[in-house]
Order: sequence, then structure tokens, then C-alpha cells
Amino acid sequence: MQQHRVDESRRHGITLLEILLVVAIVALIASLAMPNLLRTFVAHTLDKSADIVRSEMGRARVKAIRSGKIHAFVYNLGQSQMAVRQFDELVLAGTIDHFVSTGSSDRRSSDLDYSGENLPRGIRFAAGMAVADARSAFAAEEAGSATGKMTPILFYPDGSSQDAQIVLVNEAGDAVQIILRGLTGSARVARLDSR
Repeated sequence: MQQHRVDESRRHGITLLEILLVVAIVALIASLAMPNLLRTFVAHTLDKSADIVRSEMGRARVKAIRSGKIHAFVYNLGQSQMAVRQFDELVLAGTIDHFVSTGSSDRRSSDLDYSGENLPRGIRFAAGMAVADARSAFAAEEAGSATGKMTPILFYPDGSSQDAQIVLVNEAGDAVQIILRGLTGSARVARLDSR
């Protein structure tokens, strides 16, 4: 009878081998799930960045309407810097002429104080263009802005803007496009196929 009690007490314990087996299974499951979790996190950061850009464009539109003056959303290609400023003040300060539109190794960001207006880490402006219209040409001529450099996206006091497109990319090569409709000054986001 005493022998029987010893056998029962052994069965209630967990062996080191069983613990190591459970830890190995958990580690295997975690290693299989981690790439998907990281991919989801990176995609979320890209979506969040697109929302930040849309929000800043909305802020430029509201400032233009409230002030009665043209405002600009400016950004630095190949980098994560952006700003919303009054257009004529940017031209007078000479900062518009310093933007580089080629994305080449010359990455001067200008003397513009971005004051922490950056996209989240790992996200950058990959491409962008604003459609020149009569009002933007007139505003640039009136302000004395030089041509050939990156043109900021202009927002007018009537609530409209230039038609524009901006592409954001992350370190994994995923991309989103922000499309600005000039007539309404509203922006929407479209995911670009990275394959």
C-alpha cells in the first residue's frame, strides 16, 4: 500500500522535459506569428502616416479659408518632413526655392523650421506632384517664386486647392497614395500594390 502512494505523488509533478517541450512549442508558434504581426504593425504605421498627411492638408485648407490667404502644404521628397505655411511668407523667406524635387543625393531641406512636423519613423515621401493651374501660376508669379523647384501644394481661400498626388512608402516597400481633389480640397488614400 505504501508503494501505491509513492507512485501517485510522482504523477502529480511536471518534469523538466515537459516544461522544455511546452516552451519550445510556444517559441515555435511565436516565431511563426511574428512576421505577420510585424507586417501588420508596419502597414498600420503607413496608414497612420497617410492620415497625418490628410490631416495636415485639411489644416492648410482651413487656415486658407480663415485667413483669406493662400496656404501651402510643403514636404521634402525622400524624407519625412512636412509643414503648413502661408504661401507668400514661404516665398519671401526664400524657402520655396530650396526644396529639391528630384529626390537625388542633394537632400537640402531648406531653412524652413519644420518644428517637429515629421511622419512616423521609417515612413518617407517617395513621390509627389501638384497640377499647375492658372491660380497657382498667378500666385507663384505674384510672389516671385522661381520655377524648376518643388512646387508646394496650394490651398486657396475659397476652400479649393491644386489637384495633387503624394506617395508615401515605408522601409518594407509598401506604399500608399494620397490623392487631393482640387475642386473640394479633400483628400483620399489609396493603397498601392507593392508587387
